[in-house]
Amino acid sequence: MSVSIRKERHSHRLISETGEFVVNLVNTTLSDACDFCGVRSGATEDKFSACKLMAISAPGLKYAPAIDRAPLFMSCVVRQVVELGTHDMFIAEIVSVSVKRELINGNGKICLDRCGLINYIHGDYFATGKMLPRVYEITGSVDNCVIPSNVRGDRPENGGSGGLAPAAQCGECLETLFRVSWRKRVTAMSVPR
Repeated sequence: MSVSIRKERHSHRLISETGEFVVNLVNTTLSDACDFCGVRSGATEDKFSACKLMAISAPGLKYAPAIDRAPLFMSCVVRQVVELGTHDMFIAEIVSVSVKRELINGNGKICLDRCGLINYIHGDYFATGKMLPRVYEITGSVDNCVIPSNVRGDRPENGGSGGLAPAAQCGECLETLFRVSWRKRVTAMSVPR
Protein backbone atom coordinates (compact mmCIF):
# COMPACT_ATOMS: atom_id res chain seq x y z
CA MET A 1 0.00 0.00 0.00
CA SER A 2 1.26 3.50 -0.63
CA VAL A 3 0.03 6.99 0.15
CA SER A 4 1.56 10.26 -1.02
CA ILE A 5 1.21 13.19 1.36
CA ARG A 6 2.39 16.80 1.20
CA LYS A 7 5.31 17.35 3.56
CA GLU A 8 3.65 20.22 5.46
CA ARG A 9 0.51 18.22 6.35
CA HIS A 10 -0.16 17.15 9.93
CA SER A 11 -0.73 13.55 8.80
CA HIS A 12 2.74 13.55 7.17
CA ARG A 13 4.30 14.40 10.54
CA LEU A 14 2.29 11.70 12.35
CA ILE A 15 3.20 8.99 9.84
CA SER A 16 6.87 10.06 9.83
CA GLU A 17 7.02 9.91 13.65
CA THR A 18 5.14 6.65 14.15
CA GLY A 19 5.91 4.71 10.96
CA GLU A 20 2.30 3.58 10.63
CA PHE A 21 -1.09 4.57 9.26
CA VAL A 22 -4.58 3.17 8.70
CA VAL A 23 -6.54 3.24 5.46
CA ASN A 24 -10.24 3.36 6.34
CA LEU A 25 -12.60 2.62 3.45
CA VAL A 26 -15.39 5.18 3.50
CA ASN A 27 -19.04 4.49 2.77
CA THR A 28 -22.03 6.77 2.25
CA THR A 29 -22.73 7.01 6.00
CA LEU A 30 -19.25 8.47 6.51
CA SER A 31 -19.23 10.82 3.51
CA ASP A 32 -19.89 14.00 5.52
CA ALA A 33 -17.14 13.14 7.98
CA CYS A 34 -14.79 12.27 5.12
CA ASP A 35 -15.43 15.62 3.46
CA PHE A 36 -14.92 17.51 6.72
CA CYS A 37 -11.72 15.62 7.59
CA GLY A 38 -10.36 16.18 4.10
CA VAL A 39 -10.41 19.96 4.44
CA ARG A 40 -9.60 20.44 8.14
CA SER A 41 -6.31 19.89 9.94
CA GLY A 42 -5.95 17.60 12.92
CA ALA A 43 -3.21 19.93 14.11
CA THR A 44 -5.80 22.58 15.03
CA GLU A 45 -8.90 20.56 15.92
CA ASP A 46 -10.01 17.13 17.03
CA LYS A 47 -11.62 15.75 13.87
CA PHE A 48 -12.85 12.60 15.64
CA SER A 49 -14.79 14.71 18.13
CA ALA A 50 -16.06 17.19 15.54
CA CYS A 51 -17.44 14.35 13.38
CA LYS A 52 -18.60 12.17 16.26
CA LEU A 53 -16.25 9.38 15.20
CA MET A 54 -14.87 6.80 17.58
CA ALA A 55 -11.23 5.79 17.31
CA ILE A 56 -10.51 2.11 17.85
CA SER A 57 -7.25 0.18 18.03
CA ALA A 58 -6.02 -1.05 14.68
CA PRO A 59 -4.61 -4.60 14.91
CA GLY A 60 -0.84 -4.70 14.46
CA LEU A 61 -0.32 -1.01 15.20
CA LYS A 62 0.68 0.92 18.33
CA TYR A 63 -0.37 4.47 17.44
CA ALA A 64 -2.61 4.94 14.40
CA PRO A 65 -6.31 4.41 15.16
CA ALA A 66 -9.03 3.09 12.89
CA ILE A 67 -12.57 4.48 12.61
CA ASP A 68 -15.12 2.22 14.28
CA ARG A 69 -17.79 2.81 11.60
CA ALA A 70 -15.49 2.08 8.63
CA PRO A 71 -16.73 -1.05 6.82
CA LEU A 72 -13.16 -2.17 6.22
CA PHE A 73 -9.77 -0.83 7.27
CA MET A 74 -6.16 -1.77 6.65
CA SER A 75 -3.39 -1.44 9.24
CA CYS A 76 -0.18 -0.35 7.51
CA VAL A 77 3.46 -0.23 8.65
CA VAL A 78 5.80 2.02 6.65
CA ARG A 79 8.68 0.15 5.02
CA GLN A 80 10.06 2.84 2.71
CA VAL A 81 9.69 6.57 2.05
CA VAL A 82 10.25 8.01 -1.43
CA GLU A 83 10.63 11.78 -1.82
CA LEU A 84 8.51 13.19 -4.64
CA GLY A 85 9.25 16.91 -4.45
CA THR A 86 6.36 18.48 -2.51
CA HIS A 87 5.13 15.05 -1.35
CA ASP A 88 6.57 11.95 0.23
CA MET A 89 5.28 8.53 -0.79
CA PHE A 90 5.00 6.21 2.19
CA ILE A 91 5.24 2.61 0.97
CA ALA A 92 3.81 0.30 3.59
CA GLU A 93 3.11 -3.31 4.36
CA ILE A 94 -0.51 -4.10 5.14
CA VAL A 95 -0.17 -6.01 8.41
CA SER A 96 -3.88 -6.50 9.07
CA VAL A 97 -7.21 -6.14 7.27
CA SER A 98 -10.34 -5.73 9.39
CA VAL A 99 -13.81 -6.02 7.91
CA LYS A 100 -17.34 -5.80 9.34
CA ARG A 101 -18.74 -9.30 9.82
CA GLU A 102 -21.92 -8.57 7.81
CA LEU A 103 -19.78 -7.97 4.70
CA ILE A 104 -18.47 -11.54 4.61
CA ASN A 105 -20.62 -14.10 2.78
CA GLY A 106 -21.03 -17.80 3.57
CA ASN A 107 -17.96 -18.67 1.47
CA GLY A 108 -15.74 -16.22 3.35
CA LYS A 109 -15.63 -13.71 0.49
CA ILE A 110 -15.58 -10.01 1.38
CA CYS A 111 -18.57 -8.46 -0.43
CA LEU A 112 -17.51 -4.87 -1.03
CA ASP A 113 -20.65 -4.34 -3.11
CA ARG A 114 -22.58 -4.37 0.18
CA CYS A 115 -20.51 -1.53 1.69
CA GLY A 116 -21.90 1.49 -0.10
CA LEU A 117 -18.35 2.73 -0.70
CA ILE A 118 -17.71 6.18 -2.10
CA ASN A 119 -15.06 7.62 -4.42
CA TYR A 120 -13.77 11.18 -4.59
CA ILE A 121 -13.21 12.23 -8.20
CA HIS A 122 -12.36 15.76 -9.28
CA GLY A 123 -14.01 17.43 -6.30
CA ASP A 124 -17.16 15.31 -6.15
CA TYR A 125 -18.22 12.16 -4.29
CA PHE A 126 -19.70 9.16 -6.08
CA ALA A 127 -21.31 6.02 -4.66
CA THR A 128 -20.06 2.64 -5.89
CA GLY A 129 -21.30 -0.89 -5.57
CA LYS A 130 -22.40 -2.21 -8.95
CA MET A 131 -20.37 -5.25 -9.96
CA LEU A 132 -19.19 -5.15 -13.56
CA PRO A 133 -18.86 -8.16 -15.84
CA ARG A 134 -15.48 -9.84 -16.26
CA VAL A 135 -15.73 -10.62 -19.97
CA TYR A 136 -12.00 -10.43 -20.75
CA GLU A 137 -11.05 -12.75 -17.92
CA ILE A 138 -13.67 -15.29 -19.04
CA THR A 139 -13.14 -15.22 -22.82
CA GLY A 140 -9.60 -13.86 -23.11
CA SER A 141 -10.94 -11.50 -25.78
CA VAL A 142 -12.71 -8.18 -26.06
CA ASP A 143 -13.95 -8.97 -29.59
CA ASN A 144 -17.57 -9.36 -28.46
CA CYS A 145 -17.62 -6.19 -26.39
CA VAL A 146 -18.98 -2.74 -27.17
CA ILE A 147 -16.01 -0.41 -27.21
CA PRO A 148 -16.48 3.23 -28.25
CA SER A 149 -14.62 3.74 -31.49
CA ASN A 150 -12.64 6.67 -30.12
CA VAL A 151 -11.01 4.19 -27.73
CA ARG A 152 -10.23 1.89 -30.70
CA GLY A 153 -8.73 4.79 -32.65
CA ASP A 154 -11.70 5.06 -35.08
CA ARG A 155 -12.02 8.79 -34.48
CA PRO A 156 -13.88 11.07 -36.91
CA GLU A 157 -10.78 13.26 -37.34
CA ASN A 158 -8.98 10.15 -38.63
CA GLY A 159 -11.73 9.35 -41.14
CA GLY A 160 -13.62 6.97 -38.86
CA SER A 161 -17.32 7.02 -38.01
CA GLY A 162 -16.80 7.97 -34.36
CA GLY A 163 -19.59 5.56 -33.39
CA LEU A 164 -19.62 2.34 -31.41
CA ALA A 165 -17.76 -0.77 -32.42
CA PRO A 166 -19.97 -3.31 -34.21
CA ALA A 167 -22.25 -5.75 -32.42
CA ALA A 168 -22.25 -6.08 -28.70
CA GLN A 169 -22.80 -8.90 -26.32
CA CYS A 170 -22.18 -6.76 -23.24
CA GLY A 171 -22.95 -3.09 -22.69
CA GLU A 172 -20.55 -2.63 -19.77
CA CYS A 173 -17.38 -4.04 -21.30
CA LEU A 174 -15.66 -0.67 -21.62
CA GLU A 175 -15.34 -0.42 -17.85
CA THR A 176 -14.09 -4.00 -17.74
CA LEU A 177 -11.56 -3.28 -20.49
CA PHE A 178 -10.15 -0.32 -18.58
CA ARG A 179 -10.08 -2.30 -15.32
CA VAL A 180 -8.20 -5.19 -16.93
CA SER A 181 -5.83 -2.80 -18.70
CA TRP A 182 -5.13 -0.95 -15.44
CA ARG A 183 -4.47 -4.22 -13.59
CA LYS A 184 -1.90 -5.21 -16.21
CA ARG A 185 -0.13 -1.84 -15.90
CA VAL A 186 -0.03 -2.01 -12.11
CA THR A 187 1.41 -5.52 -12.17
CA ALA A 188 4.20 -4.33 -14.47
CA MET A 189 5.16 -1.32 -12.32
CA SER A 190 8.09 -1.38 -9.96
CA VAL A 191 8.77 0.86 -6.98
CA PRO A 192 11.87 3.11 -7.19
CA ARG A 193 14.49 2.37 -4.57
